[in-house]
Order: sequence, then structure tokens, then C-alpha cells
Amino acid sequence: MKLKLAMLIAGLCVCVQTAQAQDDEISRTPVTSEKDINKTLFDLDTLDASYYFRANLPDNNYLTIEFKKLGYWPDKGFLKQVVSTAREVAANVADSFKRPGTSKRIDINIPISYEPLTVRTTEHITESNVVVMDKGSNMPLKIGMDTIRVLKTFAKIPHKHYPSLVQVQYTFILKDLDQINTLFNEQLVDSVETAFDNLVQKKEDKWMFPNAWYNGLDAVYDPYNPKAKKVMTTEGAGGMFNGIDADFNIGASLFRNDLAPNLGVGLNYKWLMRDRNYMFFGASMSMLGLFDRVGNKINAYDLTFINFEWGSIFTKQNTILPLYRSSIGVRYLLHDEFTHPTVGRDGWGFYGKYSLSRSTSISMDLYFLEPEETTVGVTVLFKIL
Repeated sequence: MKLKLAMLIAGLCVCVQTAQAQDDEISRTPVTSEKDINKTLFDLDTLDASYYFRANLPDNNYLTIEFKKLGYWPDKGFLKQVVSTAREVAANVADSFKRPGTSKRIDINIPISYEPLTVRTTEHITESNVVVMDKGSNMPLKIGMDTIRVLKTFAKIPHKHYPSLVQVQYTFILKDLDQINTLFNEQLVDSVETAFDNLVQKKEDKWMFPNAWYNGLDAVYDPYNPKAKKVMTTEGAGGMFNGIDADFNIGASLFRNDLAPNLGVGLNYKWLMRDRNYMFFGASMSMLGLFDRVGNKINAYDLTFINFEWGSIFTKQNTILPLYRSSIGVRYLLHDEFTHPTVGRDGWGFYGKYSLSRSTSISMDLYFLEPEETTVGVTVLFKIL
């Protein structure tokens, strides 16, 4: 009987959790670590923050807004809801903080259905107390800033393998939590939102593909600084050429059982995939340095190849090995007067390259050299640029 009752209760819990998950379209997967809690509820992934808007406020306070694509920008008027939610939560949790002089943080998660809110409070308490003495009386001295962070989820983008969320993160950096009430009047909120909304509309009209992965923008709105030349300053406007990366490597290759220095220079073009990794195509030139000793004389030669490469750049750990990049490529020998005399005029090859870090890669090489010579080699490269 007890077993049946336990199974019934467990079944009801599963049904309730499933209904909640369907209600706000977010999977309620249990998390056990601080890192998982932040990632699940309170922090926008760095890969989802291509746009960084900052509004400077009086007395060195400010507001930041972060999101991934222009299409994620909410309709005008939503900032008022964010400020209202921040005020309400700050008032409700004010009694949970123990000391008046500590730095405080409130994290708020607003799901798709807007309810229920998930709230976390943090207070940075040290063993020491800092006070200001004034004619025999003392008051606590506050050194750090307070933070209210609001992460709002608007929608879930379905995908067979890699579903993602449309999220915008609002962060209020204040000298004191009470300033969420004193600073953010209706006129200020409307001014900030109008400035950023106009910027988004301008970029949507200007950019041919406003939601392309390569677009990104940092904007600072500073209406209260009389010394500022512009009320709005922007940088990093984005463009398809943001996908170009220079590739400059030095290393060593094992070629015909000889160790030869290797120098490579080229360009890669990468683009973001749905799984948050990058695909890339690259073209480069690589040169092997070869040496022969004839008596007391050393003759220097080279083998210069033009290479074409295709592969993936990983933004997270996808395998047991700390794999950063993998690719396959084909190369063709460019023959000149400095080519080693034992190498025929025609030559080409294949290679597979694996990068275990951003700076180090290893390549397995297969060469086909005329006349009818096949040889294998290994190359270790260190990325300089």
C-alpha cells in the first residue's frame, strides 16, 4: 500500500512539472551547482550577447541591456515593465539583507508566461566593518555598487537538435538599491528606451541582413553629461567581413623522416551555426624548410604549398578531448627554383588538422609526390596571429 501511494505521489509530481514546463515552454531540469543555476536562470550566455547598450545615469549609476539579434529587441514600453518589476521585487526582498553598508545583488528571472518570477538575493559580507565617525556617532560606509539584474525570456526557438531561447538581459548598477525608485522616473525611462529603440530601427533599415550572426553593436546613451560631444555613441556596427580571421603559424613537420621548420600564413572565413559552433573555410600558403649538407656547405631549399581547408571551430567542449578546432584540407605544390631537387615538379596531398587549444594544433599529412612517391608526415603548429 505504501509503495502504491509513493508511486501515485511521484506520478502527480511528474505531471505537475510537465504541465509547468509546457506552460512557459522551458524545460525544468534540476540543477545542482552555482554555475548551472546562473546559466539556467540568471545569466545570459556570452554567445547570446552580441548587443550591449548602456545608459549612463546621474551620480555614476547606469543601466545595461544585452541581447543577441536586432529582432530580439522588445516592443517599446517594455522597459517600464522591467523597472516596475525591479521596484516591486526590491521592495519585497529588502528585509532579507542583514547589513546596511554591504553591496547587494538581486537576480530576477521572468519566464515566457511572466509568472512565476524566480528571485535570488546575494549580499557581499566581509569580516570587517567600515564606518564613518561624525561627532561621536557612526554610520556604515558603503564602498561597492548594488545590482539588480532582470533576465526576460520572450520565446523558445524550436530546432530538432539545438533549441534556443530569445532572451534580453537588463542590469541596473546602482550605488544603492533605493535608487531604482528615485532615479527611474517615467520621463527618464521613456528617454532611454526611445533612444535605443530609434537606434535599433535605424540599423534594421540600414543593414541588409539585420539578424545576421556577424552583426553586433555597443551603444552608450549619455544624456546627462554636458561635456559629451554626442548623446549617443556607437561602435562595432558589424558586417560580413567580421568573419575573416588571419592565420599565421610556425612549427615543425616530419617530412621524409627529416624534421623541417614550417611557416604558414593565410585567411579563414567563419560563420555561426545553429549549434553555436562555427564552420570555416580557409586558404593559406605553407612552406617547409629543407637542408642538405654537401661537404662543408649547407644548401637550403623549400617546399611551398597552397592549401585549402574546411572545418569547425568549437565554442564549447564537445568531446572527451579538449578539442577546439578540427578540419580537413588539400594542398598543391608550387614548384620554383628553390624547390628541393629530389622532389618532382608535381605534388599534392591531404591533411587532417586537430587543435587542442587556441594556440596549438597537430596535423596528420599525406603527400603524393612525383614520380609515384607517397609519404606521410606529422606537423605541430603554434598560432602566432
